Amino acid sequence: MSEGVCIDGLNRNVRNGDHRLSALRSRTTCSAGASFRRRDTRASARRGKAAPLSVDAENVFATSTATPPEAPWVPPSPVAINKSLVSARSADAVLEVVSMSSKYMNNVNLATAFHRIGKLGTLQRHDSQRIRDDPSLQVLVGLIMKRMDSFRARAIGSMAWAHAEFQHGGPHFMERLLERFVWVFERSPESFGDKELGGVLCACGKLEVGSDTIEKISPVLLRKIDEVRERCTVHVIWTCAQLRHSDEELLRKCENALRKRVGGLTLQGQGNTVWALAKLGRFDDGLFKELANCCKPRMGRANVIDVANFAWGFGKYFDHLAEGHIMGKHILEGDLYSDMEKLYFGLIADKGYDDFVRVLCNRAGEILRQRRYSNITFISAMMWFLGVVRVKDINLLEKLCSSTMRHSQHLQPQSLATVLWCLAKQRHRDVDLLDCLAGRGLAMLGEGGNEEMNGQTISMCLYSYASLSHVESEVSQRFIQALQEAAIGVLGTCSTQGIANIAWAVVTIGNLPEELLKEITMEVTRRTMDSTLGVFTDVEMTMLHQVQLLLRLEAPHIVMDSSNSQPANELFRMLYEVGRTRTHAEKKWEEEVVVPTPKVSLFHIEVLEALRGLGVECEVEFIDGYSIDIAMVEARIAIEVDGPSHFTSNSLKPLGGTLLKRRVLKGRGWEVFPVPFFEWEKYHSVEERMAYVQQKLFQLGVTLPIERKLGPSKENLPGGGDISDGSEVEAESREIKSSQTGGSSQTGDLENRSSRIDMMKYKRGAATKHDLLLRKAKRNIRSKRGKQNDS
Repeated sequence: MSEGVCIDGLNRNVRNGDHRLSALRSRTTCSAGASFRRRDTRASARRGKAAPLSVDAENVFATSTATPPEAPWVPPSPVAINKSLVSARSADAVLEVVSMSSKYMNNVNLATAFHRIGKLGTLQRHDSQRIRDDPSLQVLVGLIMKRMDSFRARAIGSMAWAHAEFQHGGPHFMERLLERFVWVFERSPESFGDKELGGVLCACGKLEVGSDTIEKISPVLLRKIDEVRERCTVHVIWTCAQLRHSDEELLRKCENALRKRVGGLTLQGQGNTVWALAKLGRFDDGLFKELANCCKPRMGRANVIDVANFAWGFGKYFDHLAEGHIMGKHILEGDLYSDMEKLYFGLIADKGYDDFVRVLCNRAGEILRQRRYSNITFISAMMWFLGVVRVKDINLLEKLCSSTMRHSQHLQPQSLATVLWCLAKQRHRDVDLLDCLAGRGLAMLGEGGNEEMNGQTISMCLYSYASLSHVESEVSQRFIQALQEAAIGVLGTCSTQGIANIAWAVVTIGNLPEELLKEITMEVTRRTMDSTLGVFTDVEMTMLHQVQLLLRLEAPHIVMDSSNSQPANELFRMLYEVGRTRTHAEKKWEEEVVVPTPKVSLFHIEVLEALRGLGVECEVEFIDGYSIDIAMVEARIAIEVDGPSHFTSNSLKPLGGTLLKRRVLKGRGWEVFPVPFFEWEKYHSVEERMAYVQQKLFQLGVTLPIERKLGPSKENLPGGGDISDGSEVEAESREIKSSQTGGSSQTGDLENRSSRIDMMKYKRGAATKHDLLLRKAKRNIRSKRGKQNDS
């Protein structure tokens, strides 16, 4: 029997889990001795000599009952050991080979054994700690550490990858391995291929170690980046993102290299590239466009991790595109939600990403239908994407909500805050999910105090519950109270946006905790005095302005500190003195709400038209702290034209920002008359709308200047009663019908005549400047409709 056959027998016993090692060694030794004796006999015969009989052979001829003595044991060769290691099917089998032959292993054997344990150990997660504590593994790691200075590129790459996967090398293993890597890489970079270099870089990224290593090898990487394949380039960018290492020259060269070879990347590589670029804040329009075009046809094969990477990365990219245009309007008033939604839709369509967004959402829906494939990372990334892009896919959103309910126990603080933030941006008030998330949040705050939730997550959670106005249930109230208590300790670590969000959320919710409000005031004052701590943006100044508007009205008993009993009317005096916050905020506020001509929608015009028909004198976009849509100034009645963006999308409950505005207006002496879109849409004729407005005004105790008679449909109207025919409104209605059915020349003549009549009324004092502006806006709308009908 040959030596190779002996070792193969050893391999089979190792694979079969045979632990009778003493018997195995005796059989191997006997067979090896017989084999060597036969080789000696055949060699002597070839030389023409008689092979001398050994003592054992003579004894065999002398008596058949004698047994030959055992020959010396032959150690296994490194090649045979490597075959045994490669053919092992479990980490235990590899460790058994190590225990039998550790004294005879060379560097290749050591690296192979370490790599195989890392690869097979990931399949035995339930036994991972037992494997790490195995004495044979400790012997293996000790041998590797002793010979570390003799390993070359391939061994370094394979061991780095294995340690990142299973972390079985001990606390100082990666440190020593990276030192050896830098030494070899600087002297012979050509010895590292894509696989070896990628293994080391991936290990650094996964373990989040080796930032100084990347810095040391950057000069060599710059020369080598054009030689490696696109997969290795992705590893470089991904590792820099994981380590937050911003080497401008290296990253720019990687981007240039990838821009030419995006098509050669796998779907996983493209997803990792999108994630890494977004993490680093590098939003190259051309590269992102190329990535979207390349992954779009293959999106149907994307797995959960790929979809999560695409969703998170492109969500960051779209948010970056809109950053200069949003002006923070999503945080101020409910009617500005729709403006931001239009902005995002316009940007996505203009950049040509609408098909990509649709394909990505479709793939996410397919994954959610296969419940076993979704996880918290995927759910959180998709929630972030929907929150940023404002895609109105109610089916996808409801599936994500259901999946979140199933995985709620695995939510981490950041994913919890992201889900809540998405619900607020989508205006989706799922009561069961909000209560479930509140319970999970209470468990987080109860387990480790406020250590698990930082300032950002606390501000996002508070803002979401305040925006959705979900404060009724007991669990949500307890969660909000716990968040407010935790916020006191983390205000110093919050960003300026986080501080503004917490302050806005507290006054919107309405419980007004004294201690937290005092801490907010002191922190805002400190930030305003020291610009190195962060400068409040115009949007955040406006939010603080809303806070002080409400505090002046509802919390006169709150004081800044116990030694100086200043009432809430003076709560922001220090802030005003050191930072000009009051004047700055009021100026920015007026810039947001005051425009040269009133910005009115068709819904706005219809409500105003009904009021004019009833003879009501009113002004458009009147300013009193807030901008009032339509104001009856003398009667102090604020008529709020509330479109869909003022309400939750699924339950039509007023949003927190809308309720805050109503509270402030009431506190300033206004009777608020909201006109919800879902009530207004029930009425189609001018007479029906006039009757609706008349009834609402009657409930507020308003006496109309002229009694008017309702049309034939008065019995179907909510108010009933007699009102006049409204000749002016009917004339306007005939005017609209004429402009819609007539030609362009007829429409132009009508508009010119109407403009002259309006100017004559203005000169006689029968119309105000607001009337002129309003009628001009209506004529522009009619003109556009006429052109569309003509085309």
